[in-house]
Amino acid sequence: MSKKSKLKQEVAKAIRCWSGSNKTRNDYYHMGDAFAEKLWLLGYQIQTVNSLKVKHLQAYCDQRLEEGINRRSIQNEMAVIRLILRHHKRAAFANSEQISNSALGLGDTDRQGTKIPLADHQFDRVYQHALRLDRGIAAILVLMRFVGLRSQEGIVSCKSLESWVISIEAGHNYVIVIHGTKGGRRRQTTLHNPKAITAIKFALEVAKSQNNVLITRKGLNRARDYFYRCMKKLGLVGPHASHCLRYAYAREAVEKYISMGFTADEAKAMTAVDLGHGSTRGRLVDEVYYNLKHLKKFSSKFNDKKELSPPGFAI
Repeated sequence: MSKKSKLKQEVAKAIRCWSGSNKTRNDYYHMGDAFAEKLWLLGYQIQTVNSLKVKHLQAYCDQRLEEGINRRSIQNEMAVIRLILRHHKRAAFANSEQISNSALGLGDTDRQGTKIPLADHQFDRVYQHALRLDRGIAAILVLMRFVGLRSQEGIVSCKSLESWVISIEAGHNYVIVIHGTKGGRRRQTTLHNPKAITAIKFALEVAKSQNNVLITRKGLNRARDYFYRCMKKLGLVGPHASHCLRYAYAREAVEKYISMGFTADEAKAMTAVDLGHGSTRGRLVDEVYYNLKHLKKFSSKFNDKKELSPPGFAI
């Protein structure tokens, strides 16, 4: 075993002991593995976790910042590294002010959203291109836009589409999202836009025509890779990456709740539940998915209880 492999093995061993979903642990593993690799590329031939020092972590953070990585992303990576340190009985070092976010130059960050919701006419164009590219991809996009699914939830939503249609036909205005969620946490998502029902039925039609899947690739990893390749072809990258469709759903949800007479805070909390973040994460919705100034302006617009007009999307 090489010296570098020994460090990677220690990192992997720590992560295997943690609880959490397979996706979360897989993400942590890749972060830890990339950290070990980066240290060696920087010239630090660290063999064990116990050999890590402040200068190693500082050099790693500096390099990531030079690469243009967002400070929030590096903070997440450092959180994983601290967990690894604690697993190897270095809690005092992990909690030390010497490697706090501020000390490492990672302070002064916020959780402002980095995506820009697509306007309805922009989404229409993307959807038409997606139809020509792959109907399964088009189906996932409309589910993300009108049901607020994450990309992975959309990819594996084929397992729930029939039950969603049954729920809708029974008169319910919500669906239960189970598969592909973070941490395996099921949630009830309200369908705020009438187009959501059409989107679900369209996705079910596509799935039935493709052996009950939306992406015809074997295995989740291959399906995910194919999905993101398609996003690049459709131009859904950067500020307009596919996650921006969840932003559009979230904004529409907040506005819908306000139009029903709920306060801004109540609307944000209920939208957080729809998105799978929990009722206490209204501030997250405000900072990440919604602009507070726009929210207050929109709230006053609905003092006369007017209804929202649905977006100009048609399947």
